[in-house]
Amino acid sequence: MNESDEALMAALAGGDRSAFERLYARHKGMMFNYFLRATGERELSEELFQELFLRVFDGRARYEPRRPFRVWLFTLARNLLRDRWRQLGRLPRWEEGAETDVGPDTETICSEREQAGRVRAAVLSLPPALREALVLSRYHGLSFAEVGEIVECSEGAARVRLFRALERLRQLLPPDAAPARAAGGSRS
Repeated sequence: MNESDEALMAALAGGDRSAFERLYARHKGMMFNYFLRATGERELSEELFQELFLRVFDGRARYEPRRPFRVWLFTLARNLLRDRWRQLGRLPRWEEGAETDVGPDTETICSEREQAGRVRAAVLSLPPALREALVLSRYHGLSFAEVGEIVECSEGAARVRLFRALERLRQLLPPDAAPARAAGGSRS
């Protein structure tokens, strides 16, 4: 049986510790990648990731089941990241993180890595508000309403931020870099 995240949080609040394990397993990759894209530092991402799930566990009684779990989780993650940046006296970088091999042909791998590097550099050059909307929407598949809730703006403002981010990427990247594809395609 595939329980919803909200049902798992309700079970966790009721004392079912196995619900936490299922939530952790379900979201660990996505949330670690979120931190890795933001920091570009594996060790810091691991620390933030562990702290996030401690906060999920500690916040089990305060979670409101009517609120989508993913929005709550990303809001916790974003706040944790902001706190850490303040402590470190830095701004988020929103890097993509580690590269992965994409095929057996070395030349193709190098070419695609170079292209991914150009896309990554273009994304990093975006203003933080545009970069954050792009990462949450395209890399993590959140809706405009969810992005707006997480970054504390309206759904319309989230749409505008993503539109502006994609427009800037189109200006910065050559046509072969396909910014819409690199950013995760179009989304309504």
